[in-house]
Amino acid sequence: MFVSLLVQTALISSFLPKGIAAEEAHPIQHVSITIHSNVDGPATKTEAELAMNRKAGRFLLKISRYGPSGLVQARTYFLNGQSLVIFDRVRDQYVLRKLPKGKSLGQSLIANLKIEPSILVAIDPPTANAILFSKLNPSGWSRSQSGGEISYSRRVSTGGHVSTTTIGLSSANLLPTSLSFGLDQRSDSSYYRYLDIADDAHFTPPSNARQVERFSTKKSHVQVASAPVRAILKACGHAYDQIRSLVYKVDSTDGSAKIYWHGVQAKVISSKLTWAYDGTVLRIQAGSKHVKVATDPEQISQYLSPLGSRIEPSLQSLMEGNNMLQGIYTQSFTARMAGAMSIGGVPYQIVELKGTSLRIQIRIRQDNHLIGGFLTENLDSKGGLISSSQRTFTYLAVNPTLPVSTFKMQ
Repeated sequence: MFVSLLVQTALISSFLPKGIAAEEAHPIQHVSITIHSNVDGPATKTEAELAMNRKAGRFLLKISRYGPSGLVQARTYFLNGQSLVIFDRVRDQYVLRKLPKGKSLGQSLIANLKIEPSILVAIDPPTANAILFSKLNPSGWSRSQSGGEISYSRRVSTGGHVSTTTIGLSSANLLPTSLSFGLDQRSDSSYYRYLDIADDAHFTPPSNARQVERFSTKKSHVQVASAPVRAILKACGHAYDQIRSLVYKVDSTDGSAKIYWHGVQAKVISSKLTWAYDGTVLRIQAGSKHVKVATDPEQISQYLSPLGSRIEPSLQSLMEGNNMLQGIYTQSFTARMAGAMSIGGVPYQIVELKGTSLRIQIRIRQDNHLIGGFLTENLDSKGGLISSSQRTFTYLAVNPTLPVSTFKMQ
């Protein structure tokens, strides 16, 4: 791997051509990268293993991320051209993606996958250079050599703070061996270890893995003692994991709304107002009032609130990359089977979630495992009923092809 750094520094500029030659001479690599960091708070550790064929455009990256409490994330990424497979080794689920064109590989990986820049040193050196090294001060560096590593270091004290930068290169082939950036007691350090190249980069998800549209970003706080209830909730979650787009109707105590959804795009038609978001621009029509503003999905509520409206909770969960079931998992509940019923010839199973101040009955269809409705009850400290509300869902189209014009308004 080549680290193009401090181009104008006389101390190391002689290594630049050699570094380029070293990178070009190693299009197929197998490297282990360990990252220790406490820059953003408590100490974390990331272990990555990268096998790649840069000329063929194939990269296999296995990442395990650890926090103070242990393993946080374990995923495998396989990139073949623009096609990307992301396999979650904890959930045994995978998603398929196409990287957008018009951006460098490194920019796409950072924007879409949050890949650490020090890992990109191998995958996309120019992007890593722009992020990590291009703005470093070219003066004040010292050089040392120990064993098989050449080390370049810079230490600066200013304003009561001490910043340090250390870059290690192999004396044999100028491939990076370590990178470290620090400010006072905070630091981010990466260490590279080169492995034997057994084969080119290839990957296929395990046969028992399930393909989903997206991974949940919320953790479940629901305690389920009954195996049948656990199976019902699992089947419900899996049913939503397969949904890429949806057209559905919500009937609630707040009124009715027809909703179109795909990714972060949405359109809601209700008696109060109509709004549409195409992923970049939010358009609202409420009577004679028209709003058109460029915004992020997270900011939509602040434009709806002054108009006496809000994002339907089920839609908000979908736009956040979760599902209707996971949208209520932010509280602690115990779950139990509460019965069964049939509506319009469709059989439902009823699961009750109970917390300290909230009780929710969920009607789950037995045919497609989707949620048919919620009964939500607010409870007092003794478990008495304070108020209740209902929401009923009617699914008009599951995974339809929705044109871009769906999420725009004149």
